[in-house]
Amino acid sequence: FTLLAVPFGEIFIRPLIDFTADFTVLALQLTGIPVFREGSHFAIPSGNWSVVEACSGLRYLIASFTLGCLYAYLIYRSRLRQLIFIALAIIVPIIANGLRAYMIVMIGHFSNMQLAVGVDHLIYGWVFFGLVMLALFWVGSRWREDSPVAAENKKAPMPAAVPATAAPPLKAAGFAAAALALAWASPAYLHHLERQAFNPAPVILSLPQTIGPWTASPPVAGLKPIFPGAAATAMREYRNGDQVVGVYIAFFRNQHQGAKAVTSLNILADEKIGEWIMTGESTRNLGGAKEPGSVRQNRLLWGNRQLLAWQWYWIGDTQTANPYRAKWLQAKQHLMGEGDDSADMVVFAPYDARPDEIAAAMENFIARASPAIRQSLEQAR
Repeated sequence: FTLLAVPFGEIFIRPLIDFTADFTVLALQLTGIPVFREGSHFAIPSGNWSVVEACSGLRYLIASFTLGCLYAYLIYRSRLRQLIFIALAIIVPIIANGLRAYMIVMIGHFSNMQLAVGVDHLIYGWVFFGLVMLALFWVGSRWREDSPVAAENKKAPMPAAVPATAAPPLKAAGFAAAALALAWASPAYLHHLERQAFNPAPVILSLPQTIGPWTASPPVAGLKPIFPGAAATAMREYRNGDQVVGVYIAFFRNQHQGAKAVTSLNILADEKIGEWIMTGESTRNLGGAKEPGSVRQNRLLWGNRQLLAWQWYWIGDTQTANPYRAKWLQAKQHLMGEGDDSADMVVFAPYDARPDEIAAAMENFIARASPAIRQSLEQAR
């Protein structure tokens, strides 16, 4: 149970946002309210709404899962019933969060955007979550098991009681000393790794003026990535005829809480300021480029302007778009005493029609720019 104290869940934020937006939009359509949706943003006749990180329901899910594990352990004896209740403690809050978002939108809609648009928005959510958990526990109590499940076969007769003998003092002292040594050694070793990985050298990161037929040009995309805590960043846009492709690199060194290469805090644009908003996310395989092989593809919208952005990670000498693999590579890098230098890579390009039309130009750019970008990253190390 103490494992639940380990922070987790960042990776679920985007899927939960997408599910909540899907659920809310579908419910509104079934209600007969017209909806225009762009990613996690949607508009109805009475106003505009967005499903942001705070609306993802991750806090509900973590709290429900934790309470569900505790409740299942205390109330049930059968392993099957425990697992079923824990599964419900995961599924129910996800669906309930979608229902909560729908009800908040409906309250705002029928009140002409006077209610459920401020602090009361959060209050309604927590009250609703409390009612959902109360209902879940009440339903679960109907199948409670107050005594251990009887075995199918008769138990063998209990052997005669044998007087307990105390462990020898030296043996007990040895176990205690070993436990204390282990408890001290783990933090000490982690502290040693952190000291070994610490690199006080400043990071110098730059991008070339010219990459093949691509020449540096004044920025036109208007993208403002937010990667807090980066040791250095570099951003430049290149032009080849009518095509414009940009590069953004965020280099991280001596990473710590709030300054990490692999985290949901790193975003391409702040949707709260009403500029670029995310309208779609997927994985794309790059056929022509050896590195990075695949990327996370994001489509962004700002009014009638559209932007295609590809993201991946550079961990040591390896490039990957998979955040799980990136975390594993970072752990390996840390344990091997190779420091923690990492970078977030972004290649972006504005487009007018279909995103596939600019994707070919972006692949061509990556194929030509990879050696120069790799050299810049190696020099930054």
